[in-house]
Amino acid sequence: MKSEWTIPIRSDGADRVALTFGDPANALQPADKYALQPLPEAIANWNTIIPLLKQDHEYDITAFYSKRKTNLTKDAEQALFEANQGAFDAAKKKDGLILYFQGVLLSNANETISPDLHLSFVPNCMSFCIWNTLQEAKAGAKITEHKEAARQLSKWYDAFAIEKFQLTKKAKTIVFKKTNYVTLS
Repeated sequence: MKSEWTIPIRSDGADRVALTFGDPANALQPADKYALQPLPEAIANWNTIIPLLKQDHEYDITAFYSKRKTNLTKDAEQALFEANQGAFDAAKKKDGLILYFQGVLLSNANETISPDLHLSFVPNCMSFCIWNTLQEAKAGAKITEHKEAARQLSKWYDAFAIEKFQLTKKAKTIVFKKTNYVTLS
């Protein structure tokens, strides 16, 4: 199983985005069938977030792979949206959140997942957040709004899994390393 990915930083800056306003996650482009890939392969243009990253700093990434229930009512979908947005809004007030990418639902989840993504289900969505440090990620997960949303996961998802990564910007590359999920304490 692959556990490290090295992605070159383009020197021409052609796909970098000025990240001076708005949500930097909006600049990211999911790869085709992104939720069926390991996180480093799920985004087609990591280069766009290079200006957010400090050289040789180890960032913490939590990726949330999910299989959303197909029979959600409009009220349930609205409750999911509100819980997710509430957790995100609360996390933005904490120190250390660099970026939150909310994935879109794939229309056909009857696909095969990447051999480098070892899940017991076929996901139809993937979201992730990048935190400055693991400690700040753990603090973010303890936010009341996040804990409340987490308590309701079984209402909205048939299955879900958390994958953890460490991201480091080097001189000419960004390096993703799969790490073990550490329970929050």
